[in-house]
Amino acid sequence: MRNCRMVGLLVLALAVAGGVWATTQSPPSVVIDVSFSLPDLPFDQLVNAADMIVLGPITRIGTPTWSDPLDSTGERVITTPVGVLVTEVLKGNVEPGELVWFRQLGGRIGDTAVRFGDSTDFVKGEKLVLALYRPEGEMAVMTGGELYAFDGKYVITSDGNARHCWRPGLSTVENLKDQIRAAIVR
Repeated sequence: MRNCRMVGLLVLALAVAGGVWATTQSPPSVVIDVSFSLPDLPFDQLVNAADMIVLGPITRIGTPTWSDPLDSTGERVITTPVGVLVTEVLKGNVEPGELVWFRQLGGRIGDTAVRFGDSTDFVKGEKLVLALYRPEGEMAVMTGGELYAFDGKYVITSDGNARHCWRPGLSTVENLKDQIRAAIVR
């Protein structure tokens, strides 16, 4: 019985150590910082340009991939798929309970990391009010034509407030939802 416990503890210790070792990544040897600025559009334009606006937690972070070439130079970027589990729909053709995938600009493949200046990160488990857009032009090439978040990320805090990913100030989630509903042109 004692040997079984010792073996069990040894297996557990090796599994924990192996998990820690496997999740430790060395810094990338190549970091590409892409400098671009998002246009500072009025709130009602951002709302109406969105294909969907949903509430829900980030439940999946996928494997980053290289985009198709952006132009004749062959330049490409890394994007990362992100999944949000929809709990409420403010705009768009989606139902609560659906998992909606979108593309985040940036990511890491091997020793190469690509970061975008004004782009925001997404963290598994964070709860959001999220506006998603169908891209056009170069952005469509970068995201493979899939939805992306552009400027529409509001983090829902534990006290029921919503904080924009880079603009200052807080709003209650209910107030933000009312502002979104009022801004939608029908």
